Amino acid sequence: TWIGAVFALLIFAWNYFLCSSELCTFNVVLVQLVRAMTVICIGALLFTSSMLMNVTYGVMTGIGTIDRLKKKANNTIIVSDEEPIEL
Repeated sequence: TWIGAVFALLIFAWNYFLCSSELCTFNVVLVQLVRAMTVICIGALLFTSSMLMNVTYGVMTGIGTIDRLKKKANNTIIVSDEEPIEL
């Protein structure tokens, strides 16, 4: 998903910013489709990136999402000894 979204955004950017020929310009309908696909691609990038960070955090600390949710529900997240990951 992440690679596909990046590839689609690169193709859109290439055709939108770097193409000077009349053969690769978008017509009115394609402009709207490219805008919609850009929003979808950015959403997919954000979602996939957050999922990858969540999995990486779980692997690095050894604590899973359910354990973190239980600690948050019981208000014991402050007494946990896991260190947060700096971004």
